[in-house]
Amino acid sequence: MATSPHYYPALDGVRAVAIAQVLALHGARSFAPGGFLGVDLFFTLSGFVITRVLLHDYAQHGRIRLGHFWSRRARRLLPAFAVLLVMSYVLWSGMPEPNPSYWAAALPAAAYMANFQAMVDPTQLGPLVHSWSLSTEEQFYLLWPPLLIWLLTLNRPLAVRLVLSIIVIAAVSRAALDTEKSWLANYYSPLVRVDELLAGCTLALIPQAELGHYRPGYRFCAYLFLACWPWLLLKLSYDCHDLHAGGFTLFALGSMSLLSVAIDDAPTRLQRVLSHPWLIAVGKRSYGIYLYHLPIFMWFEQVRDPGDELNFMWVSTLRLACTLLIAELSYRFIEQPLLARREPAPVAPVRLEERFSAPPSSR
Repeated sequence: MATSPHYYPALDGVRAVAIAQVLALHGARSFAPGGFLGVDLFFTLSGFVITRVLLHDYAQHGRIRLGHFWSRRARRLLPAFAVLLVMSYVLWSGMPEPNPSYWAAALPAAAYMANFQAMVDPTQLGPLVHSWSLSTEEQFYLLWPPLLIWLLTLNRPLAVRLVLSIIVIAAVSRAALDTEKSWLANYYSPLVRVDELLAGCTLALIPQAELGHYRPGYRFCAYLFLACWPWLLLKLSYDCHDLHAGGFTLFALGSMSLLSVAIDDAPTRLQRVLSHPWLIAVGKRSYGIYLYHLPIFMWFEQVRDPGDELNFMWVSTLRLACTLLIAELSYRFIEQPLLARREPAPVAPVRLEERFSAPPSSR
């Protein structure tokens, strides 16, 4: 079981790749219509990281401390999100028309229910429309830890099979619900994102030693995944039927292979590239970049002229620079200080490998 608190720099590189796709989408949709897949990569990465955090807590304390986990998530996410809401309120009147009521967008976003609003009418969220993915992840943070606690009462192979079964059910459900009229609701629905989140969870449930047995396979899949990426970025669109009929699940499996390379005990050239200091720096700030970029991008739309190449270039550069600056300030003075709290010493350490793999009757 991969429960070590060891830091993998390449995971921050994966975050950088994901946020770069989102910025490309919202910066020049006509150039990179498939940039929305960066969010899907974030989902699988979140499932992996959160499950590792929970399993490490279990290994150190003999139980998953739900209150501790949720309070730490709140310190990590809520302060910067509050800054987003305040910043959006200030910028709202200068947003390009048409623009919905600020409160009609802010209330579902603040309640982490924006994904349900987006299923009905995403235009009502305006420059906060990107909060739908944050809502989906927050709902995952609430529901997955209790389910994992139950899974820990089972033996590991059975637990993994159950999670894989849920992934298959979610994938089939997405395909069954997809129609020409329902694709929008299907895209934003949290239920059909389950497979992407649980793909990362499954990877975290596989012991590191066992993962090494599949090294040739996941390395091949990772490089194949990257080879297909330019086509995905330049050609796909939200309403692509093939995505909903299994494509998102295949992308989640490709993301799993990329994460497997990122945490590989035997470093590869790809892992070294993902561990580049610039990518790590961007990855560490990816949450703030994602939070703040869309209101800033949309506010600058009123002065950006696609017909004037010089204006288009300078305004595009300026709004990206403003996003990175605010994300940097948020990272340094809001996000990091609130997380710099000393952790309590473990009180009942257990050997999770033995505990989780033992038959239930032996506990």
